[in-house]
Formats: sequence, C-alpha cells, structure tokens
Amino acid sequence: MGKLTRVVLRGERSRKGPDLPDKEQFLQAGLGALSGNKNETPSAALQNENDRLKRLLAEKELELDIAKKARGR
Repeated sequence: MGKLTRVVLRGERSRKGPDLPDKEQFLQAGLGALSGNKNETPSAALQNENDRLKRLLAEKELELDIAKKARGR
C-alpha cells in the first residue's frame, strides 16, 4: 500500500494542541482501519463473541429440531 497524503485544510497549520493525535499514530490507525483491522474494546469483543455463540447455538437447536421431526417425534 502506498503512502497516504494529507490534505491541509485552511487554518489547520496554526492549530496545534494537546488534543490532536500524533501524526504517525493517526496514519497507522488509518492504515489499520483500511486493511480491516478493528480496535475493539474488550467489552465489544466479548459482545461480538457472545453474538457469534448465540447464532451457533440457534443453528444447533434448529438442526436438532429438524432431526427430531424427521424421526417422527
């Protein structure tokens, strides 16, 4: 992937403050987001895992229900 170029907006050069992220940090986060990397919080990761397990359980329950109905129970 090539270098990202940065567009300088009017008045941006004079704006320097502690609330702005480091340029390198900003570019790395942008490249990571473009490549599909997610910066999930631990609670978001747990919620995603919980949702995945719920879907998996629902699929298994459906398979069992279909198998029981096929056997005539």
